[in-house]
Amino acid sequence: MDKQELRRELLNIRQALLAPERELAAENLFLHVSQMPEYIAAKKIALYWPHNDEIDCQPLIKQSLKLHKQCFLPVLCLKNRQSLAFAAYDQYTTMVKNRYGIPEPDMDSTTLIATNELDIIFVPLVGFDSSGWRLGRGGGFYDATFADLARLKSTHTPKLIGLGFDCQQVKQIPVDSWDWRLNAIVTESRVLRF
Repeated sequence: MDKQELRRELLNIRQALLAPERELAAENLFLHVSQMPEYIAAKKIALYWPHNDEIDCQPLIKQSLKLHKQCFLPVLCLKNRQSLAFAAYDQYTTMVKNRYGIPEPDMDSTTLIATNELDIIFVPLVGFDSSGWRLGRGGGFYDATFADLARLKSTHTPKLIGLGFDCQQVKQIPVDSWDWRLNAIVTESRVLRF
């Protein structure tokens, strides 16, 4: 099965989850993340605003702010190629919808952070496998951002942690040369490390 077919199948599976299942999964995911040593130690973290039935990380955002962690959300950068910047976020941040209809911080009223200054980047996913490969929505934004990060050759690089539902795991994700393996994936039932 190619990526497009797999993506369609997994999106249908994710969409079929009922609201109570989603809420319970988000609560359990939050509990798993909150116990991860890298999360406990992190001061600057990037999360995402859930869209199209992605697992809801808003409880994690709220808790992170209560713990005085600096939170950042992705904003689209449309230069020569598509990548992401990360903008500061708190409960007072003005949000606007990007071209995909996803809320993101208004660039006119927030500050950006250099990607290599983040401790963790929490990444949404459509699918994943037991080797740490992620299938995203197909835009390539996260992969381009991770490639930019690798080119910096910084002494500090953020941990890349995928967030998703158990039902999004497949035997094997088709991998292209531009894909990036994650350091960990957290679901409602477990933490997988790679």
